[in-house]
Amino acid sequence: MAWASTEDRPNVQMARYWTEIGGPHWVNEQRQFDQMLTEFDAESRRVLDAKPGEHVLDVGCGTGTTTLAIADAVGTTGSVVGCDISATMIDAARARAKDHRQVSLAIADAQTDDLLQADLFDAVYSRFGVIQFVCVFASRTAFSMYCLKRSASIGHAPMRF
Repeated sequence: MAWASTEDRPNVQMARYWTEIGGPHWVNEQRQFDQMLTEFDAESRRVLDAKPGEHVLDVGCGTGTTTLAIADAVGTTGSVVGCDISATMIDAARARAKDHRQVSLAIADAQTDDLLQADLFDAVYSRFGVIQFVCVFASRTAFSMYCLKRSASIGHAPMRF
């Protein structure tokens, strides 16, 4: 769908908040947030169980902490695409991921942008990125998850199809 202007896009206020207010705060306090989320991250990635050679989409990747951990799991024969609505957070993630060739990062709205293409990803992961959605299953991305080859993990709850 073509939007008449940027202001017409859904979630423009959310993108502005996470780029101008929430994102800079998260970037400044990244180490503290990462420390606070260590156990949750470990458990959610255990449930994801990414394997070498797999291709994973990380929805709401923020500053790239989970994206880089998944990249280590999939190795150089796999790939990870991290997306976030915040340009500020994606800029921070790009700086951290510069030595990870298997990582791509994009500014995207997972609720409205078509992030999944047929057979591109083996799994979808989100630490907290989809918690922002008013209705997760109304999003194009969530609906597209039905096309995944294996499974998708959102937080602690693995999605099997």
